[in-house]
Amino acid sequence: MKCELGVSDLPPQFPKEDVDVYKVVSEGDRVYVRLELSGEPHYLTVSGEEVEFHSTKLVQLLRESEFQECTPRGILSELFYSIVYELGVTRAYLYSSFDRLYDEITGGQLKGTEEIREIRRKIFTLYSDTSSLYYACRKLERIVGKEVLEDVQFALERAEILAVRTSDIYNIYLTEVQNELNVIIKKLTSVSFIFLPITAVASLYAVGFPSLPQTLNSPNTAFFLLPLIVLGVGLTLYLRRVGWL
Repeated sequence: MKCELGVSDLPPQFPKEDVDVYKVVSEGDRVYVRLELSGEPHYLTVSGEEVEFHSTKLVQLLRESEFQECTPRGILSELFYSIVYELGVTRAYLYSSFDRLYDEITGGQLKGTEEIREIRRKIFTLYSDTSSLYYACRKLERIVGKEVLEDVQFALERAEILAVRTSDIYNIYLTEVQNELNVIIKKLTSVSFIFLPITAVASLYAVGFPSLPQTLNSPNTAFFLLPLIVLGVGLTLYLRRVGWL
């Protein structure tokens, strides 16, 4: 069944300021509602046997819908299900983006936080949209019914799970950065570990021997360099064995 759905401007009596705060405002036999899609507000009015839309986006969502009945119950139920579907598509895309970003972080491919900030912004926008939908659906439960409310609540729970996972992504990123820094520090420490003993031995030679070899073909060259080479090679092999090099 198709229903005639029109779009009209906000009427003068529409309590926009109150609706922006409370999402759903009742005045007599009229109910003023604000829904959010991609963080943008969309308004509608429910009165008696009529649903009046003040947003082209909401009507476009219902353009291909088949209604069981052209009553506020039928129209609002189909509207909520259409929005749940749109939010579900967005949520699936964000799950995929989150997993890709996680792989990039743990693989050391991500070198900045811009992508993290962007995906967090999108996920929390999704969570805000779903929360707004759930609150409106709960206020309109007497019209749409308990079954619709339960489906919207399930969508909210899924959005919450994604939001919680996203809250940890900064910690994952910082942990990976810290791990990379630890590797660098480990390598620098390894170089110091090798050359400090060699420097100490060379200093002892300089103090204990008044005549050091001046050229490489001097007979004393091997006597001077052999302990330093043995010490350097031995320390290098030890560090490779313990996994520092």
